[in-house]
Amino acid sequence: VAVNDLIGIDVSIVFDPPEPIKAGMTILDVSVPTGFAVVEDSLESLLKRPNIKRYEIAGRKVIVYIEDMDPGDRVTFGFQAVALYPVSGKGAASTVYSYYSPDWRGETVSAAVNVQ
Repeated sequence: VAVNDLIGIDVSIVFDPPEPIKAGMTILDVSVPTGFAVVEDSLESLLKRPNIKRYEIAGRKVIVYIEDMDPGDRVTFGFQAVALYPVSGKGAASTVYSYYSPDWRGETVSAAVNVQ
């Protein structure tokens, strides 16, 4: 990847609680790799989804607020980020959790991305 190149960041979660109950509000905290900035326009379509309440960009993170997830519900979307400067990056950790039961959580680490 070169400086000013765009990459796609794909996100997919499934609500699989330890008991059959709604999650209420679910928070998805997606980390953007070091050396990249979110292309905000690529997130606009999220707001057209009925269960996406809102999103915010906080530094190198995109925080998505998802309403009323039932067991087995899946949320999948993607957005773009632009490479800002050369960097040898490591994977970035992203987390999803239930706002009302924060111990119901999942985490994953993305692949490393290097910018030349």
